[in-house]
Parts: sequence; C-alpha cells; structure tokens
Amino acid sequence: MWIEFVGDVLDVLGKVMIAMTALAVYDTLTRKQKVEATADKGIRREHIYAFLGITLIIAGFTLRHIGRYLA
Repeated sequence: MWIEFVGDVLDVLGKVMIAMTALAVYDTLTRKQKVEATADKGIRREHIYAFLGITLIIAGFTLRHIGRYLA
C-alpha cells in the first residue's frame, strides 16, 4: 500500500516537473525574443492552461488518495 502511494507521489512530481520545465521554456522565449502581440496572447493562454493542468493533477492525486485511504 505504501509502495503504491510513493509511486503515485513520484508520478505526480514528475508530471509537475515536466510542466514547470515547459513553462520555463516559454518564459525564456518571451524574455529573449520580441514576440508579436498575437503570439504573446497565445503564450499567456498556454501559461494559464499549464497552471490549470498542474492544479488538476495535484487535485486529482489528493482526491484519489483521500478517497482510497478514508474508505
């Protein structure tokens, strides 16, 4: 049971790290290059989606384990 929990924690951490790396790449791109207004809006939208995705991954993990261990 604990091995499964640790595996799930590592899985979520890996997904969040990949998402944060993608966000860092976009930040570097926008800082080093002048980006057109339309592209800037798209990048901002992708940032929002990425943060929402990270939040959903963490929320899903939390709810899954709360439900599993309280039941």
